[in-house]
Amino acid sequence: PTQNTQQAGLLVYQDDDNYVQVTRIYAGGSKVTLAREVGGSAVVVNSISETSTQGIHLRLDRELSTDRITAHYSLDGANWISPGSVVQSLNNPRLAIFAGASPGGFPNAILEWAEVITDESSAG
Repeated sequence: PTQNTQQAGLLVYQDDDNYVQVTRIYAGGSKVTLAREVGGSAVVVNSISETSTQGIHLRLDRELSTDRITAHYSLDGANWISPGSVVQSLNNPRLAIFAGASPGGFPNAILEWAEVITDESSAG
């Protein structure tokens, strides 16, 4: 992303009014941001300045027993940095991948791989 509001990211998504997302965004500078929307009210939870433009890995971990969703990003796929976590209950959540929110043209986003891992033993 190179223009304000351009972004690409991952969401744990219930609907347009209820989700948690981690994004690589340009908002007055290059950042990785954790944001959420509950009942149509959106808020940025935390942002970390990040100038790397290639090879950024994004990850969302959801703890079923607590509804805690933790965002992570990595520049090498091995060492992870977390902009934070939130507790948010989502009904029938899905993985969403997006790129956009641009004032002119779309950001370049090459999506190479997505994986959903479920741990049946923690479903309780």
